[in-house]
Amino acid sequence: MDYAEYLFISAETGQRIHKIYDLVNMIHDNQVMRIKTGVLNEILAKATAMKQPPSDKGKRLKLFYITQASVSPPTFVIFVNDRELMHFFPILDILRTRFEKILALEELLFDLLFGKEERTRP
Repeated sequence: MDYAEYLFISAETGQRIHKIYDLVNMIHDNQVMRIKTGVLNEILAKATAMKQPPSDKGKRLKLFYITQASVSPPTFVIFVNDRELMHFFPILDILRTRFEKILALEELLFDLLFGKEERTRP
């Protein structure tokens, strides 16, 4: 399991038993953390700068913004122009890497939803 933290302990000697609580507290803190929309949008902008969103039949995927909808587990919603184009774009892996790098959030399990942004032209 590549998403799980491994901690080697000894029941016989009690070695590293105290580290279990530190790890549990870190994971809990990460699960209940609320991240501001501005910070999330910066992460999204940097992630899309690394890998441009795809286009299909002349229509390009546009990622408008990201927001955190809930905690435990953290749930993020990315508003896009066309959800059908999302299956061409590996945004989950890119965001996980950016969350770990920028926010120092390791072992974070999160849900990612996609909402369709209805934009009307004036």
